[in-house]
Amino acid sequence: MRNFLTVIASTLIINISAIAQSDSIKTIYSYDSITRLYTTMHIDLNNGDTTKIQQPLGRYVKINKNGVKLIEGQKEGGIGHLCGCEPRKQGLWTYRYSSGQIDSIGEYICDSQFGKWKYYYPNGLIKKEQNFAVEGTEYFVRLVLPKGQFKEFDEKGQLRLKGQYKIVAVKDSIDVIDPNTYNFVKIWGNTLKSAKTGIWIYYDSFGAVLRKEKY
Repeated sequence: MRNFLTVIASTLIINISAIAQSDSIKTIYSYDSITRLYTTMHIDLNNGDTTKIQQPLGRYVKINKNGVKLIEGQKEGGIGHLCGCEPRKQGLWTYRYSSGQIDSIGEYICDSQFGKWKYYYPNGLIKKEQNFAVEGTEYFVRLVLPKGQFKEFDEKGQLRLKGQYKIVAVKDSIDVIDPNTYNFVKIWGNTLKSAKTGIWIYYDSFGAVLRKEKY
């Protein structure tokens, strides 16, 4: 009786797959009934890179032919989601060189970089650090701009540039159609942008100050 039940249970584990192919991309669709995940794989027939997307988790992974994860992150979206219906980059994302060394790492909010981002040289040393912040919304679109500390380094790890960004309001205009005359007219208002602030310091390859710029 136990063997009979085991046979029945094993038949309920369903794995469904389908294949579609173009001249340069081979796409494989699959479903795993155990994990309840739908997986879409796009295989580049030219360089062997594979992009894997898992739903409903939204997991996004791009792997080269040597098995290195070039891109790894999450995409989210749907009805009622703050990012809208189309899946967009959300949360922590990691980008790597073909060697496996990290190229850059940081978070996204609805496809926009957010928080602290770090960039690296192929040798593994830090290249740049930059911060991004959400400053407001306009027509339900989040505005994410560089804000806070900025650092840039050379390939030997020496700090070469240091400064700060701030968010400022500037006057700007857009062209709209006048419903009465059907002619374009300008409407002026305030918009936000990122600007350098304070003292920016430039260093030489030995760490000595080359110059300072005040904003």
